[in-house]
Amino acid sequence: VSPDGRLVAVNSPGGALFLLDLTTRLSSQLAAGPGRAHAPAFSPDGRLLAYALAAPDGSGAALMVLPLAGGGPTALTGE
Repeated sequence: VSPDGRLVAVNSPGGALFLLDLTTRLSSQLAAGPGRAHAPAFSPDGRLLAYALAAPDGSGAALMVLPLAGGGPTALTGE
């Protein structure tokens, strides 16, 4: 849950990452593709979402950060 209580980040069973807006009741997919996203967490100011991205073959994982105002994710650690 975001610091302001408006947003919830969840991962689907398939490994995609979704953002749910509790005010508008709309959802948007934030991350999908190779690998499985899990353990989403908001930054204290609510501008960033960090999550773990496991490699599709299970060989490793990366810590990712996604700016919620737009733009793509950045890997903070390698696989």
